[in-house]
Amino acid sequence: MNEYLYEVATRLVAFDTVSAKSDRDAMEYITSQLAPLGFKTAIQPIELFGVSQANLVAWVGPPRADGKLPKPSKGVTGEFYRFQRRFLYRN
Repeated sequence: MNEYLYEVATRLVAFDTVSAKSDRDAMEYITSQLAPLGFKTAIQPIELFGVSQANLVAWVGPPRADGKLPKPSKGVTGEFYRFQRRFLYRN
């Protein structure tokens, strides 16, 4: 695993996100990591049994009428491209 992904994974498991506590800080951290990769994000705050929680929705690329994600542009390479191929296009 590359160093960056290891660091992100280490930080994520350090957040105490049990349902009795807020997960908002973890959602904000994930958002901060996705933004530089070109993702758009939306945090949807909710309250669950009196605890502040959040849903995170993340997407990449322009919206399409059919709801599908666009294929990567020609010439897109590197970590982000490998991420797209591995996780977004499993068809």
